Amino acid sequence: MATFSKAHFRIAPVILRLLPIILTACVFRPPVDNVTTLSPQSGQLLFSAYSLGIPEIDSARAAGFTAIGPYYGKDKSYALRQSDRAGLPLIYSVGPKINFEKSDPALDSAQLQLIANEVREASKNLNISIWNIRNEELRHWKSRELDWLENISSTIRANDPKKRPVMMYEPNHRRSKDLVITGQYLDLISKGAYTNHVGMKDNRSWVRWSVEQTTAAADFTGATPVAVLWMARDQRTRKDVASIERWVKHDIYLSLISGAEGILIYSGFNKRRGFHRHFSEFYSAYSTAAWQLNGPLNLGQIFLHGAHVDDITISIIDGPTRQQFSYHKEQIDYSSVHSMRRRFADHNWLFMVNSANEPVTVAVTGLPNNKQIFNVFTDEPMARSSGMLIQALEVKALRWK
Repeated sequence: MATFSKAHFRIAPVILRLLPIILTACVFRPPVDNVTTLSPQSGQLLFSAYSLGIPEIDSARAAGFTAIGPYYGKDKSYALRQSDRAGLPLIYSVGPKINFEKSDPALDSAQLQLIANEVREASKNLNISIWNIRNEELRHWKSRELDWLENISSTIRANDPKKRPVMMYEPNHRRSKDLVITGQYLDLISKGAYTNHVGMKDNRSWVRWSVEQTTAAADFTGATPVAVLWMARDQRTRKDVASIERWVKHDIYLSLISGAEGILIYSGFNKRRGFHRHFSEFYSAYSTAAWQLNGPLNLGQIFLHGAHVDDITISIIDGPTRQQFSYHKEQIDYSSVHSMRRRFADHNWLFMVNSANEPVTVAVTGLPNNKQIFNVFTDEPMARSSGMLIQALEVKALRWK
């Protein structure tokens, strides 16, 4: 795969304008060549929460979380203690938070030396599995910020003998053409998919759009795409509180079907102002999904390692067929149902997610007539019919030999 230096992106604006076309045509998907580096929990799917606190941290491992962090704050030893307490790998935040509009550029080299010292010392701690660049959302169109991203990422790598991966949070609105520029310096491209926060509560197929920006850039750079999902505010209506479980499950599985290879949650901090009444509902829903992905069902392995099979056709025969809306002046149009078909561990798997806010009925063509089909989540046999009902925002998962 070709490598692109920062100069390529600055000297050739025409290439930047063509990147969306190039990325759309890109079909290469690099394998996750070392999942244990991302999450040293027996190669399980990366599933972590920012700033996870007590008491949740004491049960995170049993719930299916495979890492904790990143954490904010100047006391880096706190995050390391939390990692010890949880018995889980840590996503460790590196470096200061710099206001590039006000700080003196002449100080950058001194800061990098401090970071080199920090990484050399912290790298001795085997709990650390991923380095997180504390200065988030760096803007590629600001030369000093892109310089900083290039320099801090190379400084981290040069001073970590184990060469653990590097990530930086990217904001919700970034498109693939933006992510490919910053992503050339990262091993994980982790982009926000804060559905409710960005006004997409009732257009949840927007998650697919967000993750597809990440996967397109990751395809181009060779990085691993990670979805950063949201829990940070109490809900205003009983209807919304009752929807939390469906929202969370929908957003996680739609992220994975759309190509995400890890899930981060912003945030597990349980003392946030305006987020005390419904924290437990959100956290319970995320924990349930973590258990499905990394517990006895181990569904995360299907998303990471399942073989693609193209022998199923899904047609919506009743209910809304399309999800159409705009986001930042872009018109988005998706099928109401997004699906993924895989073969893994001598079984066949089919996942379907309905992003419509009302039920749909689908005809699934290609299912074997001589095999018993099971509901993955309940392990119960499924009755055959000409149409399969999928409730609003429901995730359907089928398994057969």
